[in-house]
Amino acid sequence: MNNKAKYLSLTELHKRLPVFFQPWWLDAVSTTWDIALVELQGMVVGVFPYQVEQKIGLTILRNPPLTPYLGPFFLYPPGLSADKKLNWEALVFEELWQQIPQYDSFDLQASPSFSNFLLLHHKGFDNSNKITYHIDLQQDEERIFAAIKNAHRKRIQQAEPLYKIHTGKAYLPELMDLHRDTFTRKNKKYIYGRDIIPAIVNSSTLEGKGRLWVAKNIQGAVHGCIFTVHDEQCMYLLMSATDLEKAHHGTICLLIWNALLWAKSRGLVIFDFEGSMDSGIEPFFRRFGGERKNYLSFTHQPSTLWRLKRALLG
Repeated sequence: MNNKAKYLSLTELHKRLPVFFQPWWLDAVSTTWDIALVELQGMVVGVFPYQVEQKIGLTILRNPPLTPYLGPFFLYPPGLSADKKLNWEALVFEELWQQIPQYDSFDLQASPSFSNFLLLHHKGFDNSNKITYHIDLQQDEERIFAAIKNAHRKRIQQAEPLYKIHTGKAYLPELMDLHRDTFTRKNKKYIYGRDIIPAIVNSSTLEGKGRLWVAKNIQGAVHGCIFTVHDEQCMYLLMSATDLEKAHHGTICLLIWNALLWAKSRGLVIFDFEGSMDSGIEPFFRRFGGERKNYLSFTHQPSTLWRLKRALLG
């Protein structure tokens, strides 16, 4: 049995992993994913999913679309001291690395739980920090709301009487239309294939791990939507879109607030805004009062041809 077949069979293990590491998610976003996997004494202690692409005869490894976090993930034995933890990570990582195929370029955004950048630095990777924001859902609702900046609180309160919040994958066409419009407004090329978003929404909904939220006005028109996914611990804000011409400026704030409360009611412990370095989006997320978290982005491009292609064409 190869690693991927073994991983597919380890259903209890999947519950301990972030949603983006789970096989149904990887199947939804990629047809060419594979995984490195390490066992010690019959227990899985490390996994490293990756996507393989072939472009102009070169092998490219990178996160699949709409998959913000991937890379090495460790399942620690109990009682490790800080020093022993680093040594243990190095041991497990080396076994994972031996299973990674040869590549011409590897771009990776790691999970916020992965902080040992030296492991990949020693393999020739450059790294940089990206940021996201986490809201602790174990706080009282009143404390969470009080931490939101005043302007966002007012937007939520103003938008609340104007909209009814609905959920369900039946609103997929509205999500796709509004999401595409956000790129059009910015004069940017739409970067997602026509099948990827339906695959994610349908698979996530079927697994009970995704929710499509919409705000409908009194006439029943959808003015804004967000899509969230979650695992056993965390909800992630994956997509958002709004009708700027018609929507109240608090529409997305209201949708996020409703999603956040739903996650809290289900016993999740973190709401993750899934990060953005965009100068327009990052302050919007920050005003929800979460704690800034760094996560690591890695790149290694041993192929001169691929480096030239990236320099000329992006």
